[in-house]
This record gives sequence, structure tokens and C-alpha cells, in this order.
Amino acid sequence: MPAHAIDWRSEAIASISGDSGEPFVVRATRTTSPRIVLHQGGRLFQYGDEQSVISIGRDPACNVVINDSKASRSHCRIFNQRGSFVLIDQSTNGTVITPDEGPVVVIRHELAGLRGRGWITLGRYFRQDEPCAIAFEVIGESQ
Repeated sequence: MPAHAIDWRSEAIASISGDSGEPFVVRATRTTSPRIVLHQGGRLFQYGDEQSVISIGRDPACNVVINDSKASRSHCRIFNQRGSFVLIDQSTNGTVITPDEGPVVVIRHELAGLRGRGWITLGRYFRQDEPCAIAFEVIGESQ
């Protein structure tokens, strides 16, 4: 009996034999992958590829550069893990996630999920007038 692999991360095509022995094709269409939109200081960043890692920090090599004394050179990273965005803190001062709905989350060298909308601040709590705050919105997330 032949074995078939189905790649669930993209459009998959599998050949399956029916009772008559004739193969037929089954298509599984992937739903739209989730993406995250970040706004910081008038700049807009959009990411969606599951392979992407978004780096945030003071280092000019970061995807999102934050010029703030509380930010580490490589402060945190955001990546897509099975259809959900996750932030991992790598900093000295920690990262604060202030969602529009739900409790504030403070992490230091830990992971936290990003859902819905909210704010990310590096090394300090969110304030409306915080110039280095990063607004986030996760679109098309897994439930």
C-alpha cells in the first residue's frame, strides 16, 4: 500500500486509491495565515510568514529599532508558533504587554502569547504618551 505525505502548512494534494484502484486527488486548501501589524513612532510593520522572526531592540540590525535607554540591544523577538504569535523577552529590563482586553503581562526571559490588540513596552509600563510604545494587532489568529 503506498504512503502519502500531506503538508498541512500549504495547499496539499494527496493521491488516494479508491475501491476501483483508480487514484483520485484530494485538495486541502489552507486558510489565510495569521499576521501581526506593529505601529511604532509613525512606522508600520506587517509580518505573516511562519518562518519570520521579528527582532525588536536598540541594535540597528533589529527589524524594529527602538532608541530608548530601557531597551536592550536585542530586547525581544516575536514569532509565529502554530498559527499564534508569541513574544520572547531576552532583555535586562523585561517586556510589558498591555492588551486591549485582559490583564497586563510582565515577562522577563519568558514567553507570552500575543492576541487581539494592545501595546508592547520595553522595560516600563504602558502610558498613553509613551513615545517608544509599540501598538500591535494580530489578524486571522488561530483560536
